[in-house]
Amino acid sequence: MLLPMGLAAAVAFGAHAQQVPGRAQTPTAALPQSVASAPIPTFTTAQPEPQASSEWIVDDKTDLIRVPIDKYALVRLPETVDKVWIGQPNVAEVRKSEGTDKKYVFILGRAPGATSLIFEDATGNIVFQGDIQVDVDVSGIRAAIAEILPEDKIDVTAQRGTVMLNGFVRSPGASSQAVDIAGRYAGGAANIINNLEILGSRQVVMQVRVAEIKRTAIKQLGFNFDYSFNIANRPAGTLSMASIAYKPFLETAKYASGTLIPHLTGFGAIAYRVLEENGLAKTLAEPTLTAISGSAASFLAGGTFPQQSGTDQNGNAVYTQIPYGVGLKFTPTVLDDGRINLQISTENSAIDKTLTPYGTTKKETKTTVDLPSGGSMMISGLIQNDINNTIDGVPGLKDVPVLGALFRSEAFKNEETELVIVVTAYLAKPVGHDARMALPTDGFAMASDIDYYLLGRLHKQYTRTELPPYATPLAGPYGHIME
Repeated sequence: MLLPMGLAAAVAFGAHAQQVPGRAQTPTAALPQSVASAPIPTFTTAQPEPQASSEWIVDDKTDLIRVPIDKYALVRLPETVDKVWIGQPNVAEVRKSEGTDKKYVFILGRAPGATSLIFEDATGNIVFQGDIQVDVDVSGIRAAIAEILPEDKIDVTAQRGTVMLNGFVRSPGASSQAVDIAGRYAGGAANIINNLEILGSRQVVMQVRVAEIKRTAIKQLGFNFDYSFNIANRPAGTLSMASIAYKPFLETAKYASGTLIPHLTGFGAIAYRVLEENGLAKTLAEPTLTAISGSAASFLAGGTFPQQSGTDQNGNAVYTQIPYGVGLKFTPTVLDDGRINLQISTENSAIDKTLTPYGTTKKETKTTVDLPSGGSMMISGLIQNDINNTIDGVPGLKDVPVLGALFRSEAFKNEETELVIVVTAYLAKPVGHDARMALPTDGFAMASDIDYYLLGRLHKQYTRTELPPYATPLAGPYGHIME
């Protein structure tokens, strides 16, 4: 049993720090060292006794003495000490005083660790047999944490070279700061055990708006010919020039470039083609996700499709599921001042069937932003304009002035895309168990047979005066309600 004298002395280790006196030369040996042949170092008037940072009273129940590193501990013994046996002199050093009271010694912590210790009197009787444990000095850590984080209740203890933090802090930022402070004294964060609890862990609700507008304009003007022909004495057939990209007039494998294919027997019907097409596509997704500060969360509104990624040892195809749709991943961290740090990854992808095998078109954003609660920020945007203009026709004839328009076909395609991604973050608290929140299904009822067959209604919404407020159908946008 350890009997530390005075909590004030135990807390104020650093207040009595003193330069370590010179150490007497000791022989090196694997076995415990006896100082019978080399007397215990004593202090003279030229080298005063050190001031101890802690004091221990040894009795028959004491089996462990704890000493802070680079500090002295005063140990009072029941008998006068004559010899000292210590297992690891590099862990702790024992010094004896030559004052009138010879029943105490000073123990200096050299390095974190533990070693065995035996004291003998002049007759060879064992005065004390136990262990010395040298710990990291936590007095400096306590003082620094109390000065920098005065509002947090943090207790600091040490076990040899490891520092343990216990207590409560206000935010994850304060917890990280306490670990950083302790790590500077203990030789790095790897020597810190963080048992701090965050009071009222904060939850963050993040809303993401993905707004995309795609405009498409297509114009085609030209003549299409249906014609019969015979190529290189092959069977005659009928082809159509309905596809602008199709070029049946050249056979580059057998004839020089620019040479008309021979044996063209004649043209059939001629069609004048005029096309103007305008398309508009709007995509608006507003995923909402909630996570605890410091934890990651993800969301995907879409699906997956199989894509062949290889073959197995039997030659069978191996497929990988490729996700597509609107995806969201984020990790929030609530800072001390109430601001929210967000690590965000958003994705808007769709299946591209023009590829073989199918692929995806993807617009992805990864960034880190800092927002106040309720604040919004546009994290990414895109303006894309693709223009394709093609002219197909009969070589030579399509370049004839005026009449060449009868032998060529023109196509123009313009695609414009605008994309904006906006994020909004809120600090949120859960409602009580007796509170009810409005839902999109409140006031909804499936249509009856009369409504469905006679009135053409698929459903109806009703409102009764006796309904509570949460069951009243919502007239505007509904969802999370936050302050």
